[in-house]
Amino acid sequence: MIDAPSVDRLKADVLFYPVCPEPEIGLGVSRKSIRIASVDDGSNFCLLKVFA
Repeated sequence: MIDAPSVDRLKADVLFYPVCPEPEIGLGVSRKSIRIASVDDGSNFCLLKVFA
């Protein structure tokens, strides 16, 4: 779970389900991993594909 005040405020009203982002965006799972990263103050996130 993301440790952020904005997520904490949502917990009372939202059901969170852990998901594997690769199949959720149509990618296979037998490949290099991707990462979810914060892009500013922690309120916006993006998927980063790892090529290494």
